[in-house]
Order: sequence, then C-alpha cells, then structure tokens
Amino acid sequence: MELVRQASDHPLPEVPGRPAAPEAELDDLYRDLKFEAQRCAYYHGMRARFFDSFGKTISLVSFVAGAGAFTSLIQGVGPLVSALATVTAFFSGLNLIVGFARKGRDHEVLRSKYYGVMVELEKARGDGQRLREIQVRLLGFYADGTIFMSALDMIAFNRVCASTGRDDCLTYVPWWHRALAHVWSFTGYYCNGKRPARKRGTGAA
Repeated sequence: MELVRQASDHPLPEVPGRPAAPEAELDDLYRDLKFEAQRCAYYHGMRARFFDSFGKTISLVSFVAGAGAFTSLIQGVGPLVSALATVTAFFSGLNLIVGFARKGRDHEVLRSKYYGVMVELEKARGDGQRLREIQVRLLGFYADGTIFMSALDMIAFNRVCASTGRDDCLTYVPWWHRALAHVWSFTGYYCNGKRPARKRGTGAA
C-alpha cells in the first residue's frame, strides 16, 4: 500500500553558514526546492527501473511457459500442458491487470518532470518570484495524486544527502525495508521524528 507523502514527514537537512536575510530566505527556498526535486527524481527513477525490469521478467516467463505448453501439447503430455498453461495465464493476467510497462513509463515521465524542475531552479536561483512559482508547481505535482512508498522515499532521501555531502542526515533503512521497498510502504515508520539516524557504513541506504 502506498502513502501520500506530507511535506513535514522528512525535514530537509540544515546547511550552516547561510547568508543574511533576505538572501538567506531565497537561499533556503532554492536549496529546499532543489533537494525535493532531486529526491523525487531519484524516487521515480527507481520506480521506473523496477516496473520495467519486472515487466520484462513477467513477459519472459509467460513466453517460456507458453512455448513449453505448446510443445507439451504437441507431444501429448497432458498434465504438463495444464500446468504451463496455468503459469502462462497467471503471469499474463498479472501483467494485464497491473500494467508494469505503463507504470514504468508513468514514473519515467515524472522523473523527467522533476529533472526539468531542477533545470528551472538553476536558472531561477536568486529570483524570489520564479522560485515561488516553481514551489507552487511542485505542490501541484502532489495535489495531482503523487504517492510515495515510505521506505523507497527514504532511500532516495539518503541518496540526495550522500550526493550533497550531508552524511550527518543519512537515515538507517533496515535491510528488510530495502528488500520490500517497492511493494510495501512501511507507513509511519519514517514519520514524526521516529527514524533512527546512522552515518554511512552503518546500514544507511
């Protein structure tokens, strides 16, 4: 089950040595928006790769099972035909219902949108009006129903922290959360300041 992420769920890391107001406010806004856009881009990139890979695997299994069922039918192996036909029907039906390829494309489109936002942010740095317009756009993405798997979202959070040198903000993600990050949300585990933080090399994703 997936979770709609709230802005307060994952506070952004603080950066020391910020300039004086009002420059500090614009710097904070730019930094927060860039962090959020980069995290969302990482998240949707991981989702796109997951659905693409899983969809290809499902198609391969269906093809092999279908070919095996046809061969068994020609050779007159009745029980094997039924078993392979059941496997083919199951995986083909699963792919039809879930639509792995379509979901992969949807997340790839969202990933591209967030990278586009990052380009706009670089052009708008220091421009308060343009930064606030971009902020509204990001909020609009959430209003359109953007949903996040909590554990996977925290993995994306850690990747942005690591890429920006903020190792002190890395959050520990248990191995079973990483293993199930694409299929289970772990709702509430990473909310309300209950996340156990650890530095790189101690289990942070």
